[in-house]
Amino acid sequence: MRILHWDTGRHMRGGQWQVLYLVRGLRDRGHTVSLICRGELAEQAQAEAIPIGAIDKPDIVHVHDARAHTAAWLRRMRPLVVSRRVAFPVKTGMLSRWKYAAATHYVAISECVREQLAWPATVVYDGVPALDSAPGADDVLIYDKRRGDRFDIRALRSARVFVYLSEMDGLGSAALLAMSAGIPVIASNVGGLPEVVLHGETGLLVDNSKGSIEGAISRLITDRAYAAQLGRNGRLRYEQLFTVDHMVEGTLRVYRQVLE
Repeated sequence: MRILHWDTGRHMRGGQWQVLYLVRGLRDRGHTVSLICRGELAEQAQAEAIPIGAIDKPDIVHVHDARAHTAAWLRRMRPLVVSRRVAFPVKTGMLSRWKYAAATHYVAISECVREQLAWPATVVYDGVPALDSAPGADDVLIYDKRRGDRFDIRALRSARVFVYLSEMDGLGSAALLAMSAGIPVIASNVGGLPEVVLHGETGLLVDNSKGSIEGAISRLITDRAYAAQLGRNGRLRYEQLFTVDHMVEGTLRVYRQVLE
């Protein structure tokens, strides 16, 4: 297949890493790919010799953020696959309805996100490369998106417990990285995070109150055996659902469905 991807983000956040993993995986499977992008994503793509810019007559145009969606819609690009990463409802204005209705298919990163879409959509979970944790790690790493924390993968490597706090989240790729390393996760019970963290099985969910968060941290610090079991279960769930290969193959199934 000839696949054109489009992302307008300037910095390498969760969505941009997902684009890079996907484009890399498609190229490695023998597909022709190109990427319209800028900033840090363009630098990463160029470093990996991924073609930058439009290609003639793509079989699929896959856009990865709202600005790219608008640009592709205005250019009447089809077939148009749109990745949807946020869990808040779609705007109800006329132009918004036209734009969203014009897409051929949506890729939602969680069931929570898919439920907000009134158009054909398939859930394809994010995938992340497996992360190795540091031997003897003993830190509690708190990543609080509510206060604007920047995720630090180096700090995660040395964490024994990872705390992921958010007001709303489509899925939570940082939690997936922690699970891939066997690090137990405490996460806010919002958005798509409960699809990642199964309470009492692969981690703990909290209600964002101080008491709930502190109680969960205390439990995993005190009961090391329980924390280790959650970490092992989380690693298994990662292998079953959240690898890069799962994400790439799930996206390819969407492409094939669109082209039928």
